[in-house]
Amino acid sequence: MDLQQQFDKQVILFFVSAPEHVLLDAQVCIEGKGGFTAAFTRNDLGSPKKNGVCQILRRLFVTANSTNKARSLLNDFVASWTIQERWKMVWFGRVRQGLEMLIKIKGQKKVVAIAIKGGRQCDWEQEQLSPGGELHTLFPDTPLIIFKDLDELVNFVEKRTYPDPCNRLGFQRSTQRDASNQARDHHRDVR
Repeated sequence: MDLQQQFDKQVILFFVSAPEHVLLDAQVCIEGKGGFTAAFTRNDLGSPKKNGVCQILRRLFVTANSTNKARSLLNDFVASWTIQERWKMVWFGRVRQGLEMLIKIKGQKKVVAIAIKGGRQCDWEQEQLSPGGELHTLFPDTPLIIFKDLDELVNFVEKRTYPDPCNRLGFQRSTQRDASNQARDHHRDVR
């Protein structure tokens, strides 16, 4: 069994973070190889948006047949304009639920969180899965691999060229240089 087959049998990829300009391409790449995605853009249907006055009034007249429902709608309206960075709560919930489900159904496979380096939002997301982060505390056995860019992620997924963090998972980098070093080391051992 080659390294790629070994990796595919042992690992489930879970895509959690990337800059918006590469997120959709990375998602297609990960899901095309059987992985899963929790990362999303600000234009995603599940991404929190500010409620407009017309939207609230329409919902108020259609669904609010009681004072409690009307109060709830007005609270939603106020929250949509006052709570800063609501996307963090949505992201956290999506990643937590995804990890819980994948860990429950994974069998013998290891769930590996995948991310691409980005700006401050990506930094925050990746900190949550790094040592000291809240999600890392909840899921300490889920490693996070952060790729420097989309090309490095694609090379990993398509060709299984492993960045250094994969060595912790028991997989070695597959580069020509490594192969020649192994051959040289083997030659020394034979002497």
